[in-house]
Amino acid sequence: MNSDGSNVRALTHNNISGYPLSWSPDGRYIAYTLFRKDSNGWIDHDDTGIYVMDANGNKQKQLIDFPDSKEAFPIWGPLQ
Repeated sequence: MNSDGSNVRALTHNNISGYPLSWSPDGRYIAYTLFRKDSNGWIDHDDTGIYVMDANGNKQKQLIDFPDSKEAFPIWGPLQ
């Protein structure tokens, strides 16, 4: 979307929910927690993880898989 909230468009599709998200410091990438939903609409915790994609929604890639966790908040920062 634009900075004023106009021109909203989906970057991910299918039966997924991606949140929370975090923009990279240079604005080129978005990291987010992805929760896939089963056929009943329930979150499938066996298929969750942290993903990153280009700011335009292309090149989605899983970085971390965490099937038993219900917490994940991607934050950009230096590796330690």
